[in-house]
Amino acid sequence: MEDASRGRFFGPDNDRALAVEVLYETTAVRLVLDEEGAVAGIEARDRAGMLSRLDAPAVVLASGGFEGDSEMMARYIGFDLPTVSRGGAHNRGEGIQMALDVGARPIGQWNQFHPLPADPRTAGAASGLMTFAAVMETVPYSLMVNNSGDRFMDEGATSMDYLYDLVGRAVQRQPSQTGYAVFDSKAMTLPHYRKAVLRDKVFEPYQADTVEGLATLIGVDGEALTATVASYNAAVPQDDAQFDAMRLDGLSTDRLTPPKSNWARSLDTPPFYCYPVTCSNVFTMGGIGTDHTARVVDMDGIPIPGLYAAGEMTGIYRDKYVGATAVLRGLVFGRLAGYNAVDHSFNQARP
Repeated sequence: MEDASRGRFFGPDNDRALAVEVLYETTAVRLVLDEEGAVAGIEARDRAGMLSRLDAPAVVLASGGFEGDSEMMARYIGFDLPTVSRGGAHNRGEGIQMALDVGARPIGQWNQFHPLPADPRTAGAASGLMTFAAVMETVPYSLMVNNSGDRFMDEGATSMDYLYDLVGRAVQRQPSQTGYAVFDSKAMTLPHYRKAVLRDKVFEPYQADTVEGLATLIGVDGEALTATVASYNAAVPQDDAQFDAMRLDGLSTDRLTPPKSNWARSLDTPPFYCYPVTCSNVFTMGGIGTDHTARVVDMDGIPIPGLYAAGEMTGIYRDKYVGATAVLRGLVFGRLAGYNAVDHSFNQARP
């Protein structure tokens, strides 16, 4: 039950019932260790700038990565990116740094992040989440071009669960971290396409009756984009009977650089459409090491007594991220961290 006036939550009636006080607008800034190197609490700073010490035999760190901190992004990644969610902008690496300061082992790939292509028009959207489903459901059946109207990647390189990573990284390398997914009206007739893009669509794609007209709308040179589309159309198979939007269909271009390995059919049926695309940051891949019980470990792999961690800040990924595994990891190790931190606290309290 909740006592809203005091911001406290009370557990069930058993031998481990606890009163939990929530401190809003308060940021943990430092871990406090006792003389034996075990956790003794934290120091925190409130909205007024006042520091206070909160004593506790166990601390759980679950404050995300450092995607919301421009300095850490520049130091470890080399550039900054918009976060795909509003919450991600508040993941500034404080928890990671606190753990490192007491000797926690850094793990994961600190110079990498999980990219996601998104519609730049939705940055700061009221929903708190940039539009990405509409973009990614479109990219395989489009041409990806940059500000110069040139293609820069294989839009049909692989299946959707890996393609979004390739698209995000490719767009990030373009001028202004911007690309455009150009497609025609045939995409609108794909099975379930309209339903798929409605999942998170905020803005309609740009639309024009001609490729040159579309180029004018998105600020790309019309002659260049028209030439790109013509070159692509000349390289696609004349017979697209094997086209299958639901699988890797092998319908590929001939002698085109870069190639399109699947779903290569002509872009010639007006009206023509375009989604602008940028690279957003879901989470960073560098973090602190834990064992199988969510205890934070030091450089020698020895648990730091009373310190637990879960979620994005326990970086374990390298190069690739498989969709939804971060959610599962957060669920499993979040439960382990909470349970074991409480267990540790009660054991410390016993005479």
